[in-house]
Amino acid sequence: EEANEAFNQDDFATSLKLYTDGLDALDQPASPSPAPHDTSFAAIGSNQSIRLVDSMRSLRLTFHSNLAETYLRLGMGHMARDHCNLALTIDEEDRAVHERLHHAERMIKHHR
Repeated sequence: EEANEAFNQDDFATSLKLYTDGLDALDQPASPSPAPHDTSFAAIGSNQSIRLVDSMRSLRLTFHSNLAETYLRLGMGHMARDHCNLALTIDEEDRAVHERLHHAERMIKHHR
């Protein structure tokens, strides 16, 4: 949310940092499982696990897509392309990411 606000205010340095921090947080290992005698945590069921994985994939896609757009605004086509390609490994059909990738490729071609 803060990253989107920064982006909307053209504060791209802050939005880059916050989107990157979001990706880094997703890459952190989960905290250790509670001890078997600890009843404060219920076991996560398979449906909950699937929803959690889907949510994390969706967040990762959003962060890469938003980073791509931010790099486009900064005129950094190579970085935008890299994040588009990472986003497309998550959802190869995402139309917005394909549009950003096309824009990044044109930017790279015209800056050679």
